[in-house]
Amino acid sequence: MNENTAYLKSLAKRAEFFYSTKKKALQYISKNRIKDRQLCINLILMSAFWAANSRNECLLDDDLQIFFGLTAVSETDDNFLSNLTDLKCIPDQENMTLFEIFDLVVATYKG
Repeated sequence: MNENTAYLKSLAKRAEFFYSTKKKALQYISKNRIKDRQLCINLILMSAFWAANSRNECLLDDDLQIFFGLTAVSETDDNFLSNLTDLKCIPDQENMTLFEIFDLVVATYKG
């Protein structure tokens, strides 16, 4: 396998993993009949961080838009999303499953 093919396969695996993670977030939202818009965004955003953390990667602004459908609506949103890409999971959350993260987000949400 040449270098280009290996690179493209690694990109495909990354995209598959991110899309699969977002799909799990959407299924969680649907299964739990979550209607609060901000809570839905928080769950999708946390799924993005969990996915990047699971792959020991940094999350880029483009990742949030391409894989998770999160885009800035205003300049404030844009600054907020740009600052978020530097975040990592806190130590207590590093070994949590995606669904444990979702449960924690819902339990601590103050909408």
